[in-house]
This record gives sequence, structure tokens and C-alpha cells, in this order.
Amino acid sequence: MKVGIITFHRALNYGAVLQAYALQQYLKSLDIESEIVDYRSPYIEYFYKPIKANPIKSPKVFGKELMYASSNSRKRKSFEQFIEKYLKVSKIIKTKDELQQLNAEYDFFIAGSDQVWNLKWSGFDKTFFLDFAESWKKHSYAASFGFDEIPSGEESAYCTLLSDFQRISVREKTGSRIVEDLLQRDSTVHIDPTCLIDKEQWEKISVKPSECGYVLLYTLEQSDDLHQFAQRIAEKRNTKIIYIADALKRTYDYDYRGFLSPTEFLGLFAKAGYVVTNSFHGLMFSVIFEKDFCLQCQKKAGAPNSRLVDFVQSYELENRVLSNGKIDEKEIDYSRIKQMMHNESEKSRSYLLSIVDKEKRQFIHLPYAKEKCCGCRACEQICPKSAISMNEDAEGFLYPAVNHDACIGCKKCLQVCAFHKKEHPEFPKPPLKSFVAYINDEAKRIRSRSGGVFTAVTDSFLKQNGVIYGVALRSDLSVGHVRADNERDRDLQCGSKYVQSDTNNTFRKVAEDLKCGRKVVYSGTACQIDGLLSFLKDTKTPYENGQLVTMDIVCHGVMSPKLWKDNLDEMSSRYGAPVEDALFRDKSFGWDTHIESYKIQNTIVSSTRYSNIFYGHKGLRPACYYCPYASVERVADITLADAWEIKRTVSDWDSSRGISFVMVNSRLGEDILNNIQSVMTIKEIDYKQMMQPNLVSATALPKDRTKFWNEYDQKGFSYVADKSVRTQKQIRNKNMAKSLIVKVLRKIRLK
Repeated sequence: MKVGIITFHRALNYGAVLQAYALQQYLKSLDIESEIVDYRSPYIEYFYKPIKANPIKSPKVFGKELMYASSNSRKRKSFEQFIEKYLKVSKIIKTKDELQQLNAEYDFFIAGSDQVWNLKWSGFDKTFFLDFAESWKKHSYAASFGFDEIPSGEESAYCTLLSDFQRISVREKTGSRIVEDLLQRDSTVHIDPTCLIDKEQWEKISVKPSECGYVLLYTLEQSDDLHQFAQRIAEKRNTKIIYIADALKRTYDYDYRGFLSPTEFLGLFAKAGYVVTNSFHGLMFSVIFEKDFCLQCQKKAGAPNSRLVDFVQSYELENRVLSNGKIDEKEIDYSRIKQMMHNESEKSRSYLLSIVDKEKRQFIHLPYAKEKCCGCRACEQICPKSAISMNEDAEGFLYPAVNHDACIGCKKCLQVCAFHKKEHPEFPKPPLKSFVAYINDEAKRIRSRSGGVFTAVTDSFLKQNGVIYGVALRSDLSVGHVRADNERDRDLQCGSKYVQSDTNNTFRKVAEDLKCGRKVVYSGTACQIDGLLSFLKDTKTPYENGQLVTMDIVCHGVMSPKLWKDNLDEMSSRYGAPVEDALFRDKSFGWDTHIESYKIQNTIVSSTRYSNIFYGHKGLRPACYYCPYASVERVADITLADAWEIKRTVSDWDSSRGISFVMVNSRLGEDILNNIQSVMTIKEIDYKQMMQPNLVSATALPKDRTKFWNEYDQKGFSYVADKSVRTQKQIRNKNMAKSLIVKVLRKIRLK
């Protein structure tokens, strides 16, 4: 059992690196193997660079950084030496791909401690929320938000980032309240890792100064009150003040100790006679080394004081907080505090052991990895104990999470997962037959996005008392699979929806309909069809003999429901009223256009902002870039697509109202198409005449996809939509220029 720890271990901050050391040492004492994941966060690495200012734009700041560069480099080297000597770290990790590959190396991940959930401090780096990890591996220990409440506007992001953690441990009571308010679930408050190992163990690695009994002053924020207090204590005790400060210019008549190594930092606390601080870890090491101390909360707005307040209240040390320049000098009962800490460490011990409890190892864990999960819900729907729930991730996609308390280890969820087992065929089998077609009923053709073949097929089934499952806009304009047994409800399924559809519990409903003898048509993406077929097979539901017909589409990839919701919210905000209805690829603008129409206060407005994001391919589900179904070898009986090349193959057809490209993949599909020929205009063709990129391979993963989602998290939907509009305009202009050049060259050749 191997645990990967994600924390701020590379920050040039004594508390950060020492709490990382302490957590790893404590795990070792519990016989839990762990590694600090040596993640090089771009923001943190840049923040601690010795020189980062622009000498032209900021000559004063650049000059100061230049003056401190040598000392800061020396400090960085001492931290690197500490990490090399005392921490067990992984290989260097820099990219999201490298992070995701860690799922194969670690059984679990722990985020924490320190302010790993303060997005501002990490530069909005979601890695510290384990966004790369499989949901069942996600745990935290004493993670801190660093504030009392979630900043306005960031509630949704935090909710999504934390929703699929299996266990949540926080460092402060305020953090526990945040989790409860956000997720309506409990979390556990645990002590900072530095308090999990004893004074003797810290002393073993400390480098102690030659003197002792001094007043140690350590501040993260300048405070005249603390300076004056330290001076009074030093005079009273007839000793000097040692000031931990990275300063070349010395304002006070103290013994300055700056640019220390972590071990030197520890040594100064170990031999101090009195500590004056406004630092959380200054407080921790004062208590660990059983020192007299004075504490002051920081005064700047947004300072992380909740951790200080929580600790002194929990251990009844409020008398040590500076008030009006004074504290209560009552002697600290460290025997009582040590017992309280021991009790807290026992809670931590139980919690950490529960993560790797041997009894839990037999349970099933999903998903395998985000690129291996299409979100079809087959695993959730087949679970006999309802132990699997689908949770939304930071991008708005659903992934399964296992309730280990309910899981019985039957492995049905693993057996039913068709996407995980599927491989892209090296030599794909072509369709039995292929056609171009459109329904003769003009009204039904207009209502569809292509040629209306879906309507023609389902019409015949409705006449046989069949039921139709397909994708519709629900009352709240979210996209999901629905059941229909009449034309009115079926018509809601007509047309494209460029959003991932939530299959809900439709696999179970299909099984119920089939067992009742009803004929069923189920349409969706290829991965959803395969998920349904696997579900029916594993539940031993009979669907042969033409009782079930499946139809899939040639799919570029599925868009995030979160982006679609944000798009609707933007439209509502822009026009001052909620969106009542929406239409993807409104045919009134032409079959070959991609313009969305929205009904707002009985007025129809149009936009291409959402479609521009879609065409950038950055908002697709991660699995779509690795889709094993992107081939001419299909799993459904019938495959539908737009017949974009119709003018070249059947030039005399009127294509202005849409033409469907149809691939027949089974004898059942062939029979279905034969039965509806009377209501169709149809022509058999070679499928190669209608080849499309996604009949060959999956949509390529954009290089800047991560950047897109980072910008979305930090700047919002409108920003990425504006940027996508500009990008697609540039692409269109470039393509038009290329087309014009080709036409000119052709004319020159003809002459």
C-alpha cells in the first residue's frame, strides 16, 4: 500500500517543508509507505524565484531582488538539501499527463496539510485538490483553506473540486464548516502534522545555536506591538533578541538570523527561552518545544488567522494572545497540553489507518482514470447495493464514486464497463451497407438536424406500441436521456444537442421495458450504446429477435454540461430574462451552419458563442480524446451522421434542408431500413464517399486544453467564449484565404 502526498513541500517556507516531513514520518511510524509527490507547481516555482521582476518595468523591485538573489539562492539550496536528506520524494512531476500517470503508482493520495486549498496561494492550481486522481483515491489530511469563508464567486469551483473526495480532513473548525456548507457532508478536524511527532524527534534533526535562553522573534507580518513586547521580555530576562528575518538591511538592534535552513530554524526554537510570533508554525513549534510564548493574530485583511484562533481555543491558550500590549503570564501547563495532543494524534492515527484499512482493499474503486470513463452510468445502474454514485468533477462531467461502506466487492461494476475494455480496432470492419437518405415528410425533415432518419425509424416503432429512448432538453434546459411512447415526447428527442447527455437510470428502464415485451429504440453516442448493451448482457436481459434497435451518431466528442449551463446563464444575463427554450444548429440559418437559437421572453435570439467553444474541442470530456469507438466499425445497429459530401456524390438532391448519412451495421439494422423505405428518399453509396475524421480516429487533444480550463476557472465563461470567438474567426479567415488562393491558382492553370 503506497500513498502519494500532495502539499507545498517546495515553498521556501519553514512550516510548509516541516509539516511535509512530519506527516511522512508519522505515516512511516504507522507502517504506511508514502512519497511526497515532487510536483513543480508553475506558480509556486515562479513565486520563489530569486529574480523575477522586469528591470525595465520595475527597476526598483528588480534591484531589490538582485540584491537578495545570492542569499535567496543559498536559502533555496539549504531547503533542497533538507528535502533530499529527510523527505522521500517521487520523480519530478511537471505536467497534467505526468500527474495522471501517478494513478498507476499510488494506491491513495493525501492532500495536505498547509493552505493547500487556498486557490490564491497556489495560483489557482487544482492539482492540490487532487483533480488528476481517480476519485476513490482522493483523501486529505489537515488541509487548510486559509480563510473563514469561500471568496464570493468561487463557491461552485470549490464545491466541484471537493465533491469526489472519499474522506475530508481539515485543520481548522472553520474549514469543517466550509465543507459542511458547500457539500452538506461531514469532515474531520485534525491536528497539524508538526504536532504528530514529539519534541525529541524534532531535536534530532535540528541544528542548534551555541547560545540559549534568548527571546526568539519570528513574524510573518511586521508588528510594532510584537517588537515592543519582545524588547520588554528581553530586558526583563536580561537576554538578547534573535530575530528570524531574511533581511540585509537591519532596522532593529537585534541578532538577525536570516536565510536559514529548516534545521537551523528548528534549532532556534529548541534553545529559545521565550518566543514572540504571529506565525502559525511559530505557535506550533513554541508548543512542541514547550516554550513560554506570546502570540498575536495578523492584522492585514484576509490573513489566515482562523488556524491560530482555533488552536489557542482548543488548547485553552487564549491568555497567550497579545491584547493591549500585554498577555497573562500564567505558567503554561504543558503536561495537560501534551495529553490533549496525544489524544488528537490518536484520532489522526485512526483516520490515517482507515485510509489503508486492509478490509477496504477488497472493495472496488472507480473510475479507472478519467480518460477511461465515458460517464455512461452502467456501473452505477448495475450495482446491487446502490453503492455507486455519479459525482460532478471540476469540468462538469460525471464520474462514479464508490461508497465503501455499502460495497460488497461483487465486481459487477468492473465487468459491465464496456468503455474500459474497448480497444480501437486495428483493422475495422466496414458497415454492411451505407446510404444517404432523407424523410419525405417535409415538416419532420425540418424538425431534425439532418435528414430525419431517426424520426422515420422511431415512427415505425411507435406504431407497434414501442418506446423510444433518446436525448432531449429537459425543463431546466439541461440535456439528458428521456423515454417516449408517443410522437409528441419523441419529437423532443429530434435534433442535435451538443452537450453530454445524462443517461440517468434509462438502462434499467430499458431492461424493464424489454422484460415486459415492449419493443425499444435507444439512441445515443457509441459509448452509451455499448454501455447499455453490456448492462443488458450482464443483467441477462433478452434483447435479441429485433426487440431492441440501437442507433448511434458519428460523434466529435461530448461537451461539458457545465459550459452549456454557463452559456445559458450568460444569455439570460445579457437579455435580462431566463432562457425558455434553445435550439442547436437552427436550420432556418441553413443546414450547414452552426448557430444556436434561444427563446427569451417570446423573442428568438441567436448566437455562435457556444458553438465556437465546441469547435475548439477544449470543452470535451477527457475520454473523448481517446475514444475507441471513433471508427467505421460500430456497435449500434444503425449509425447516423450528416452527409456533408452529398453535393459531390448525389449532386441533383436538394440538400438545403439536410441529408443523413446512414451506416447499417447489422442484419437487424438492414431490416429496419428496408421497412421504412416507403417514407424515405434513399440511395445506397460506398461509405468511403462520406468518410469523416471521427470515423477514423478520435478528436485530437488540444495542446492548450489545460490552459482553457485554467482560464475558465479563473476568469469565467464569458472570457473563454470571447477568446473562442476570436480564435474561430481567425481560423475561418485563414481557411477563406486558402480557398481563394486555390481558386486563383486553378484559374491561372486553366488559362
